[in-house]
Amino acid sequence: MNSPKHKTLFQALLDAIPAFVSLRPNGVQCPEVVAAFRSWDEGVDSQLIATVLRKLVYTPLKRRKKKKNTTKELADFAEACQELTRKEIAARWNAAHPHGKKVTPEVVRGAWRRYYGDKSISKKKRAKH
Repeated sequence: MNSPKHKTLFQALLDAIPAFVSLRPNGVQCPEVVAAFRSWDEGVDSQLIATVLRKLVYTPLKRRKKKKNTTKELADFAEACQELTRKEIAARWNAAHPHGKKVTPEVVRGAWRRYYGDKSISKKKRAKH
């Protein structure tokens, strides 16, 4: 399966087999899948189908990465640096997080307002978060 033709065929089968299986309410067996897809290309054989089916069955779904609560962290940082201007807070945040998304003074203002300003939720609700 090292040739480019086999790789594209493998990917095509990887995309098509779940749709084919979903049309069959009682499930399918490997020989049925081979019979259905053999007409595609002479490269489709039972070994290739079995490899694709193994990949579909035994490969777990990718898990979504947990979202960081950067807005809350930025709001806490701004709250701790109240004596500074928004521009200075943004500069310090960007210096402390060089690989993260760069924040602007407007982003600092918005984050602080959501957690501590006029758009903040009550203390009871905040305790639940």
